Amino acid sequence: MSDFEEIEQITLSSNAASISFTSIPQTYKNLQVSCQLRVDATSFPYGTKSNVFINGDTTSTNYNQFGQYIARSGTSSASQGKVRQNTFTIVGAASNSDANLMGYTRLTFNNYSAAFKKTGYYQMTAFKDLNNNGQYSDTGLWNWRNGAAITSLTFTGESGNLLSGSSISIYGMKG
Repeated sequence: MSDFEEIEQITLSSNAASISFTSIPQTYKNLQVSCQLRVDATSFPYGTKSNVFINGDTTSTNYNQFGQYIARSGTSSASQGKVRQNTFTIVGAASNSDANLMGYTRLTFNNYSAAFKKTGYYQMTAFKDLNNNGQYSDTGLWNWRNGAAITSLTFTGESGNLLSGSSISIYGMKG
């Protein structure tokens, strides 16, 4: 069985435009990233996105994301659908969500140090409040159209800052 080792964790003590991990070691087979985010935006869930940039690459057409989501805007209405976009985004809780709620995302970066285009998968969930008046869940695949080894990851609020208490941890998996 593979073992995970924590490489680094960053927790914001104040609001910030981004969270960055630089100099990611190339000694693991896969990376797993665990995110707990709040974003300074009030449009739940679509305004509460965080962009993910690999190695400083901010060109949206270098990314693909394919997923299936369920969004519930009230206590009884829900919508579902498929998403395909030329970006790599994850969701956070809105700033007007109940206190201490976060958007939770787990990302997997397969063979991140190998010299071929990168792919992986994601799972994310966010809640607007404790009374179930807004839920969002999305699972899918992402692709980065670059063969370089992944050495850095940056997470930015798509429409506002990442809020205090947001936390991201990176883990390496040996084999």
